[in-house]
Amino acid sequence: MTAGNSNGRAVYVAIIVDVTRLLARAADADEGADAADAEAIKRVGPDSEFVLATTAAQTVRQASNRIAVEVSEGDTVRFYAKSGSNNFDDGVLIEDMSPISDRDSLQDFALLSFERSAVVPNGNADVLPARFSEQDFWFWQCAVTTDGEPHCNVLLAVYDRDEQGRPRLAGRYRWVLQLTVKLTPPPASPPTEENTP
Repeated sequence: MTAGNSNGRAVYVAIIVDVTRLLARAADADEGADAADAEAIKRVGPDSEFVLATTAAQTVRQASNRIAVEVSEGDTVRFYAKSGSNNFDDGVLIEDMSPISDRDSLQDFALLSFERSAVVPNGNADVLPARFSEQDFWFWQCAVTTDGEPHCNVLLAVYDRDEQGRPRLAGRYRWVLQLTVKLTPPPASPPTEENTP
C-alpha cells in the first residue's frame, strides 16, 4: 500500500515506552504472584511511557498519556510505538488499538503497512550521500470525523532479548491514551494559475 493520503494530512503519533522501567516495575509486581497472574495483561504506569505527536498538525498539549491536536476533517491519524532504544535492544509493538469512549471522533481503526524508501547513512565513514532502502512501515490508522475527546485502549506487546540476543515476548501491557481532537479548517491550497489574481 502506498503512504499517500488523498483526503487530508497524515498525523503521526509516536508512543515511546521506557521498557527497562516498565519490566522492572512488572517484575516487582509479579513477585509472589501465581503463574496465571504473572502472564496476565498488565497496565502501563504513567511514568513508563510518553506520547508525542510528530506531525505538521498543531499540537495543543501533550503529556505522558494525554495529547491534544488540532486537525481537519478527513485527516488520518497514524499511531506507532517504539522503545527508548528505537527497538534496537528492547522492542514495542501495538498489538491492538480501539476507542473505548467518544467513538464518533476517530473511526475505522486498522493495522496497515506501507512500503517506502527509508533514508540511511552511506556508511561508517560518510553519512552523505545517503542511501535509500525499501522498508515496511506499520501503523494503527484511523480517520478523523469530528471534534471529541476519545479515550483509546492500546495493547502493547513488549519484547526484550534472551541470552543469545534473540527477541522474546516479555509481556503484554494495556494502556489508555487520552486524546482531544479539535477540528480546524483544512490548510489552504497553494496558489495556482487558475486561482491567482
